[in-house]
Amino acid sequence: MESIRKRLIERAIKEHKEIFPTTSNDKFDENSFTTHHNQIFFWFNTKDKSTKMVVEELPEDVGETEILTL
Repeated sequence: MESIRKRLIERAIKEHKEIFPTTSNDKFDENSFTTHHNQIFFWFNTKDKSTKMVVEELPEDVGETEILTL
């Protein structure tokens, strides 16, 4: 699951150059990610202070325990 998170962060950086956590933290954490059914969403802010997200399908072999430990 960690590689999926990393891939989403890298994709957001590639698309938006500078990204920032949506929370008051200075790093991305479990609050930056949401799962819904078979998708994972990565939420972040951009330089213009707007909130964006990128989404990816979760692999079928990802178990419920792995999703819960995001």
